[in-house]
Amino acid sequence: MASSRVEQTPLRQMVRHTLVYGSGYVATAALSLILLPVYTHYLSPSEFGLLALMLVLYGVGKQIYDLGFTNSVARFFFDSVGGDLRRMRTTSLAFLAAYGGLLTAGLMIFAGDFARLFSGTPRNADLVRIVAVTMYAEALAIVPLTLIRMQERSGLFVLITIVRLIAAVGLSIVFITAWRWEVHGALLANAIPAVGVAIALLFRHPGRLLGRFSWDLLRKMLVFGLPFFPVLLAGWVIDASDRLVLEAFRNRDEVGFYSLAYRYGQVMQIAVAAFAMGWAPLRYRIYERLDAKQLYCRITHYYVVIASLLGVTLSVFAHAIVAVISPASYAPAGRVAPIIVLAYVMQGLYFLMATGMGVTKKTAPMAWVAGLGAAVNIALNLLVVPRWGMTGAACTTVGSYVIMVAGTWMYSQRVYSIPYDWQSVAKVFSTAITVVGVTVAVSPADVVAASLCGIVAVLAFCTLLMMTGTVSHVDRSAAKAWIRVVRRQRRNAREKARP
Repeated sequence: MASSRVEQTPLRQMVRHTLVYGSGYVATAALSLILLPVYTHYLSPSEFGLLALMLVLYGVGKQIYDLGFTNSVARFFFDSVGGDLRRMRTTSLAFLAAYGGLLTAGLMIFAGDFARLFSGTPRNADLVRIVAVTMYAEALAIVPLTLIRMQERSGLFVLITIVRLIAAVGLSIVFITAWRWEVHGALLANAIPAVGVAIALLFRHPGRLLGRFSWDLLRKMLVFGLPFFPVLLAGWVIDASDRLVLEAFRNRDEVGFYSLAYRYGQVMQIAVAAFAMGWAPLRYRIYERLDAKQLYCRITHYYVVIASLLGVTLSVFAHAIVAVISPASYAPAGRVAPIIVLAYVMQGLYFLMATGMGVTKKTAPMAWVAGLGAAVNIALNLLVVPRWGMTGAACTTVGSYVIMVAGTWMYSQRVYSIPYDWQSVAKVFSTAITVVGVTVAVSPADVVAASLCGIVAVLAFCTLLMMTGTVSHVDRSAAKAWIRVVRRQRRNAREKARP
């Protein structure tokens, strides 16, 4: 019995932190959805498309500013204690401040050229400068935020995230609806809270910044982190470069529709990010256990089932929700939202497949896998987007993540073999895709009727999982046990909060 409790400890830790991060990201998703009616009612599809193009710059810039250091700080935290931790913190911050400062200066000076590249005209140079300030502020916050996660202070991390987002939502409403600053207002509403968070984190404990800089440590962190950079850059290529292709071969209105679909699909991305936040520190702890491979396999099984359930739910309600939150002119976004949701489900599976390379510190092949996925994505976009538009772009995103899942699994198995149950994974995914496909095909145009159809589809998916044995009696019992534990913890927390 004792061994059973010990075995479940990592799973309980992962579930606990994922639930904490998840609650924060659910709040983030809810607040983000508040902004969608603001964007769609106060920005035309063309203006929304321009905002999306600036966010493409923001997306690629974030990866270049990061340079894989988020992963380096996370990994070297476990090798650092006492003075070593202070040296690692100082070394990372000093490098990111200097490196990010150079990048920001370049963007400020050549803002007109970048504006022409991303939006077709240098008149949007001010938008580029706002994005540059935002990225530099977020780069300065990389180290303190990553350390908060690695120290498993998930509550503090979520609090920071929610406070920043509430500020961004409030400023967006003022800037866009009251002051009519349009795209400038949307970007400024993100930049101001980012600067505030960076200042608060850096000066919260200024004494911790006074460590000794180490060139040798910086070299080691770069050697570990740089292979992640092509991965991050490839993620941007797969996730956002299709907006540029749509702009070039279709029109900016379609960029706006596609961006709304992505905003909706980001609910799935937020769920995947919550899981990744809880998973990142625990995969290294699990690695030290004798039953590590079995635990990795079980966690992957649970991820596939839960992510597919959420993905099916989001997909079958996409048409109805898009109709509620936006004018009729944005209706085409509902068609591609389910494909984007599937892409984010595959992104989460890709994170899990990288476990072997991550725990053994043999991350170099990740660059080749990510590069292949990005290259295929660009080639397919150039081939299919001119003819099939945003639907083709969404499908190429799914295909690219499938390639990255397969490649990462292959290389990870070479350095650390994990016995994944691929038959079960295929069964869950095929069931989910079938249910969504049938529902989208027969769903009526009326919002109420489409919502009822979505409820039936979700119930059908759950029933099929149990009928096919994908979700076993043991899995259902474990889920009920987790729910009881969570309810007990929440009840205890409420009782402690009472005067």
